[in-house]
Amino acid sequence: MNFLRWWTVALMLFGATMSLCLGVVCLLYYIYLDSAPEMREQLPLLQKLVALFVVLGLLGLAAFVPLWRKNRWLWPAQALLLAGAVTIGITFWRLLSA
Repeated sequence: MNFLRWWTVALMLFGATMSLCLGVVCLLYYIYLDSAPEMREQLPLLQKLVALFVVLGLLGLAAFVPLWRKNRWLWPAQALLLAGAVTIGITFWRLLSA
């Protein structure tokens, strides 16, 4: 159970940290939007990446709460976190390789 706790917390904090960092970058892109034309082209991709990491952080939080409270819906929440992390990873890979 200790590994599961660290796995959940790591994914939750990774999603929260990345969404915060990319959110600041997105804010800076909004401020300097007219400075360079490529910023306007890259902004939608950046917004999608922020949304992906927000979802990952929220999935981690949703999986951490039953782990912390020792609820019976722990395993469905962990399965949802695993499925969400794999889906977000594949989507992230496709967005950056396109």
